[in-house]
Amino acid sequence: MILYQKANSSVSYNNDIRVYENFEYIPHLHRDFELVYVLSGEVRAFVEEREFTLREGEMLLVLSNLIHSYVCESANRAAVHVFSADNVPSFARAVSGKYCEYPVFRCDPDVADYYKRCCIEKEERSPYALKSYLYAVCAQFTAKCSIAERAEEKSDILHRMLAFVSEHFEENVTLSRMASELGYEAHYLSRVFSRAVGINIKNYINLYRVDMAKNLLVSTNRSVTDIALACGFQSIRNFNRVFLSETGVTPQDYRKNSV
Repeated sequence: MILYQKANSSVSYNNDIRVYENFEYIPHLHRDFELVYVLSGEVRAFVEEREFTLREGEMLLVLSNLIHSYVCESANRAAVHVFSADNVPSFARAVSGKYCEYPVFRCDPDVADYYKRCCIEKEERSPYALKSYLYAVCAQFTAKCSIAERAEEKSDILHRMLAFVSEHFEENVTLSRMASELGYEAHYLSRVFSRAVGINIKNYINLYRVDMAKNLLVSTNRSVTDIALACGFQSIRNFNRVFLSETGVTPQDYRKNSV
């Protein structure tokens, strides 16, 4: 399942910097840029249909709206910096609609040290200073990585479809309704989604609703029926059937086993 990260798609001047041990993450998508800096070990990265091995000292810059994920096969430590385009507007305009075949690069030592000291190791960061650090790294990216024009942005369409699900999953979401509201032909959206995600849109909506329900089952005392309706299921019977099919347990057992 591909996770649509709404928080990394709509927050102004977003700068989320975290350091992970044994870093890995499921396939996900968001509008903001994502910079990964490997501090030790190796990280396997996947961007759309391409695979990269990031080694100590190397960086990966994931441009907007691309499906990406990470796998940890041995001990590693990595800094992940998700930042919105308004932090680096000139760079964002320069790469808008562009494509990078190999987005892995190694900053010059002085730039890497500058970024590490001021962005990763420093707890309180001035928003003005952050812009200068980001521009320094982005300048290295454009100098060391080949960037070219790309064809129609299917990832933009996919982003809009995933956003639509996240905003309307409590309602009666259908492919025909989505196509009408997004302004595309239903069969075209179906092909784009299935090829990118690997499942059809109906199955994805069910998975999304189940994920929302799992969180509510663990974090609240709301009744199972209330949770089912809040997550867009039309009946408790349908909710129990889909939940059992996707998780292997009933909602009641999931809540009991998560206590």
